[in-house]
Amino acid sequence: MTVRLGPDITYTALPYQLPAAEQATLRSLARNCHVYRALHGADSEEYRTATQALDVATLQMRSRIGVEVTRPEFLPIGVCA
Repeated sequence: MTVRLGPDITYTALPYQLPAAEQATLRSLARNCHVYRALHGADSEEYRTATQALDVATLQMRSRIGVEVTRPEFLPIGVCA
């Protein structure tokens, strides 16, 4: 028998498998991030804007179709509960 110590963490995750339209959206936004980083560099305004668009889309998907997940908290190495 395993006795688990410590709190649980609850968060909203994207479900697996995402609907096809949502997959296409994330792929397109991620591709934009990759292209802008390759063309303009990681410090460019274009890359930051593309990354922000990807983050916003992910947050909107989580609020619209996300599922609540609970898992045990992982304690750092060397910390006893």
